[in-house]
Amino acid sequence: MKLIKKYMKKFLSFVIVLCVACTAIAQIVYEPVSTVKVGAFYYHILSDSTAELYENQDYCTPYPIGIVEVPATIEVGGRTYTVVKIGDLALNSCTIQSVVLPETIEEIGVQAFNGYAGDTIVLPNSLKRIGKGAFASSSRMVAIDIPANVEEIAFEPFVYSSIRQITVDSANTHFRVIGNALFSYDTSRLLCYPPTLGIENTFVVPSEVRSIDDGAFYGENSIAHITLNEGLLRIGSRAFGSRLEGITIPASVRFIDGVLQENSQSTFQLAVDAANTHYKCVDNMLMSMDGDTLLMIVGASGHVTIPNGVTVLGTSVLAENYRVSQIDVPEGVTTIGVDALFGCKATINLPQSLQKIDTNAFYGTTKVKDLYLPNLETVGPGAFQNSKLESLLAPRLKYVGNSAFSTYKLKNIRWGNLLEVVEHYAFSGAPLDSIQPLPSTLSKVGYKAFPAVGKVVFNGSADTIGHNAIKSDIVRFKSATPPVFIGTSIQADTIYVPCNAGDAYLAALGNAEEYNVVEENCDSVDIALITPRVTPFNIAPNPAHGEVTVSLPEGLSSFHARLVLRDATGREVRSMEASNPTVKMPLQGLAQGTYLLTLMTDKGSSTQKLVVE
Repeated sequence: MKLIKKYMKKFLSFVIVLCVACTAIAQIVYEPVSTVKVGAFYYHILSDSTAELYENQDYCTPYPIGIVEVPATIEVGGRTYTVVKIGDLALNSCTIQSVVLPETIEEIGVQAFNGYAGDTIVLPNSLKRIGKGAFASSSRMVAIDIPANVEEIAFEPFVYSSIRQITVDSANTHFRVIGNALFSYDTSRLLCYPPTLGIENTFVVPSEVRSIDDGAFYGENSIAHITLNEGLLRIGSRAFGSRLEGITIPASVRFIDGVLQENSQSTFQLAVDAANTHYKCVDNMLMSMDGDTLLMIVGASGHVTIPNGVTVLGTSVLAENYRVSQIDVPEGVTTIGVDALFGCKATINLPQSLQKIDTNAFYGTTKVKDLYLPNLETVGPGAFQNSKLESLLAPRLKYVGNSAFSTYKLKNIRWGNLLEVVEHYAFSGAPLDSIQPLPSTLSKVGYKAFPAVGKVVFNGSADTIGHNAIKSDIVRFKSATPPVFIGTSIQADTIYVPCNAGDAYLAALGNAEEYNVVEENCDSVDIALITPRVTPFNIAPNPAHGEVTVSLPEGLSSFHARLVLRDATGREVRSMEASNPTVKMPLQGLAQGTYLLTLMTDKGSSTQKLVVE
């Protein structure tokens, strides 16, 4: 009962805060029904009449580019679609100098313009929603104007940016600027306070404010003293800048998202009003009153041991703290929070009790290399991105978020039979030669989830497989029912499917015109083969004993052709370069039976059945 009351109390506090800051988190979730490329951009078709720009490969270069103009509409298959959204990360890190947005855009997604290199951007009057970090890290823009129809702005829209001045159209009834700070129109929410370059040294939070957003004062290096008002309910993570000398948490505060000041110095003065029943300060550590959640360690350095009784490491608790050399996380901790250990260079010892690793928790860490986490179920977006993780054994893993293992060091990962979702870019950049079979519990494989894996096996039928989800030598499906392929889901030399299911899979593939069903013999082989369309080759004799002669199509050279022989299970038993128009492949030592000989070229591959006697 005590446990129920504890979580009910937290839940009610959270609901109250949500009512205060609902405009920060309410977002429309679009479900794309197909993917297309028009001009330089890729789009998700969202409905019968709308589309979302979600990727632009042509402009994401390290060199500055001129004006980029987003079209108001696109034509696909004789239909006209209105472009209503700049998708999450759509123009992330694209060094474009200027962008023109049409008067059709209603939403700018999460980090859509992260790293934007332009001096200015004119937001259209049609705009209604601005996502989290939409203009984060924009390095040259110093001012921005919020149009009249914007009704939702998520947390940290301009964090890490060079923006010094924000203005709001006078007709906007949802937001306004007071002094240098951006507030909700009723002043109950303080969204952000851009750096003032020494204009102010102190700031008094207005009495009407109930919520201070994540990163509201982050990057503000002038304000040394902030007075928080009684009546304040919520303080976001990393809310305050590095110059702040201390803070006192009022009795009214019921919800703190995470660390108040990232990488604080030992001189930082932290206090909690004695009448506050939700938080406490113990030995320079900010914690929930029950001791479950650790939110901040003032002046952390050297060898840090997380106290027993803690179950959650809060948001950014030790992020980018280079003074810490070792972190010991005790048994009982179940959750590593968002950005909790982001960029840490310390040795980190993790417990087997761990169940959830949240967004960017180990992003860029350098000494977390081999992990066995028997109870881990969730790995959030970017959790190990750009880290030096080399191997992970997680038999209870269920969910893998966007770019969770996007790291060039990961060579081995093992999961059990519980995996349900693998999101976009999950293993992008990871040098995995192969992965263990994907279990029948799997329902979704996202965009570019496995972009470079030698062999991928599906034990069941995933519900959906995203555009460009898999690029592999071999993909095998064991279910006779094909999933929904979004766009060009699979690029493979050979796709193995159950016997008599070849035509169904071929029809379901988004790039079906590039493939042929070349083998479907239920008597001798229980699989059908789908391979890219290339000129067939000749093999003789067939059946063969001891040796087989392969005659290559005209126009192939030794630099472009390779022969691979596999048994009926897909296991490679022979391989050789095709160095001449006629190649002899030895068959000594092979058991009698039916094999599959594949000619692999830079233009695709072709597979034929070979019987060994």
